[in-house]
Amino acid sequence: MKKITLFLMMLFLSVNAAMAQVDANTAAAIEKAESALAMTGVGYPKADSKTRTALVAMIEEAKAATTDYSAKLKTALNNFYCETSVTLPETGKAYTFTMVALNGKMFYLKYTGEDIAIVPRTDEALPDSAAFKATDNGDGTYSFQTIDGKYLVYHMPYAGIDWLEGGGNKTGLQDEADKMTKITLAKMSVGNSSFYERAFGKMTWYSMRGYDTSYESDVYGYLTLKADGSDYDNAEGNSPFWNNNFSAVFQIEEVESTETVTATTVTAIDPACGHYEVMPASVKVTFNQDIKELVSSRIRSNVATDAYELTAEDYTIQGKELTINVPSEYADGATNMMMMLSVLDMNGNKVTYADDPDMQIDDNIMLVYTAEEVPEKNIYEPLHNGTKTTSGRNITVVKLTSAVSENVYELTATEQGQDYTDATATATFQVLAGEELTAVVEYEGTWMHHAVFVDFDADGFTGGLVEGHNWKPAGDLVAYSFYNSGNDYSDETGYNSVGKRISGNGRANPEIPAFTAPEKPGIYRMRFVQDWCSLDPAGDNDGKFGDFKANGGQIVDVILEVGENVGINHLGAEKQKEVYTIDGRKVNLSKGQYLGKGLYIVGGKKNFVR
Repeated sequence: MKKITLFLMMLFLSVNAAMAQVDANTAAAIEKAESALAMTGVGYPKADSKTRTALVAMIEEAKAATTDYSAKLKTALNNFYCETSVTLPETGKAYTFTMVALNGKMFYLKYTGEDIAIVPRTDEALPDSAAFKATDNGDGTYSFQTIDGKYLVYHMPYAGIDWLEGGGNKTGLQDEADKMTKITLAKMSVGNSSFYERAFGKMTWYSMRGYDTSYESDVYGYLTLKADGSDYDNAEGNSPFWNNNFSAVFQIEEVESTETVTATTVTAIDPACGHYEVMPASVKVTFNQDIKELVSSRIRSNVATDAYELTAEDYTIQGKELTINVPSEYADGATNMMMMLSVLDMNGNKVTYADDPDMQIDDNIMLVYTAEEVPEKNIYEPLHNGTKTTSGRNITVVKLTSAVSENVYELTATEQGQDYTDATATATFQVLAGEELTAVVEYEGTWMHHAVFVDFDADGFTGGLVEGHNWKPAGDLVAYSFYNSGNDYSDETGYNSVGKRISGNGRANPEIPAFTAPEKPGIYRMRFVQDWCSLDPAGDNDGKFGDFKANGGQIVDVILEVGENVGINHLGAEKQKEVYTIDGRKVNLSKGQYLGKGLYIVGGKKNFVR
């Protein structure tokens, strides 16, 4: 009897152990299936898909079962993984695109302003520049736009493809919508069941790649990236790539975006007299995408007591531009004005965001104007102000010397490569009224000429030669090394600013003759000009002896500070009262000592000790 009881007990324990194993398998399968059901969004089965309904029913059945349901759950789950009736983007919402390679590497698409770049994905949140707003085209395709309204298109490899018209699009961007911007999104399908789970929720992008000029036909394909994220691929074939080298598989994720329409620029079309003495009567607002309609508006200004609502006759909409004609009673004589605009984009979305916080209030764009002078054109800026195109003749140093002083300005490496250097903020050349000065321009290379100008009247640089004279300087021109004023269009011979005739090799790098400092103490602007046989202070060579840039022309401006020349022969300790060096250090002399030769500040005035 004891033997039978022991046998039945062992049998009971064995059955319970088997039952516990069954429960564990089923429980694990249920947990995995429920995790898959929780995955929602673009690429995942729709809420009413048959496989979702079937999987939910199978889970409920398995929970009530007393046998192992893991195999049945796996079959239902694989069917769910392979569901092609998946959620797709919605118009007006923003989405990111992340390429997933079979080796697990992930790269997202990012708008740089000029290109759609490939960026490795980390755990950090994606930037706003990775979000693209969707539009359902109603024909099974979708379009996506950047924040400033550009459309995404098939991005060819950066090197381009010869047989596609124009080599194919190498930026992934296009300004206008057409058949290139229509993208077909579909669930990534795989034939091997071992990849069902890995492909779950993944999508493919299929669109026009370009136009084949040889066959005169449109060419389509799957947008494909190299698995290392180094470039886009020229994806040919009728099925998407997914391996360790190439991937056409994307995870498309919705991101929160409050942006629908953004005002990017505001332009006054007709400001009075070239500046804002009063408010402009016509204003153009440019948005980041096409505008459908103006919903509401209010205008206020300091010359009217009430607000004004625009009528249909007051504005026009053309694409991205809204042009407003402000009624005269709100613009004439006004010094400030405010507009509040509510607009809709082409999809009927109301503006909820503007780049500038000051342009946003109560879901409206607010534009505020204040009358202000437009700065006058800089009368000193030469016509050529940019990077030098001829680098063999770069000015390195400009000098101005007298009998007792030397002023030096060394150009930086950057300044040496520029047509124009405005050094007036850092270079002040100090001289005395009426003293003889010598200018020197040190530069790379040979065979070049130089001229020096002093703006005596603070009205910009003018100057040339005395009328009817073939060498005598006039106006702001104080010295030059070589020029031919004749009409023979020859630079074989000419003069310098003191009338010396120069020809032959003497033209290579002639010295700039000495000249006299201004007689009137004060602050002047001084200009050094490098050009071949030219006396134009703006560097706009008349073409008589070559183009300014082609010649290696260059201009440097400095400040010329002219001090009073009182002609002190010596200054001893018994004479000094608050004497300072030119850089502001007080001079203390013992009795019997004298100041050395040079410039000093005595009684608040510059003095020269001979």
